[in-house]
Amino acid sequence: MGVFEVDQTEIISRVTELTRPLLSARQMDLVELTCRQAGPQLVLRFLVDTARGVRLDELRSLNRAIRAVLDDTTVAAALLRWTAPAD
Repeated sequence: MGVFEVDQTEIISRVTELTRPLLSARQMDLVELTCRQAGPQLVLRFLVDTARGVRLDELRSLNRAIRAVLDDTTVAAALLRWTAPAD
């Protein structure tokens, strides 16, 4: 595997496993998680939702929590980008 090649399926599986407790604690559903290569970085895109919708401050808090978890893993170089479904 080259420097810029990644097993995206493995990363998505691992990140899903790592973030599931954080999402559950916030009563959020992970609708979709995608991973793509952007130069030397990985971009993880989380699509999350709740029964009442998702506020921007909740996404910021979740982003910080997930970054803290990922900083201790092999996907620490990932750049997190967040989206929520439109109402």
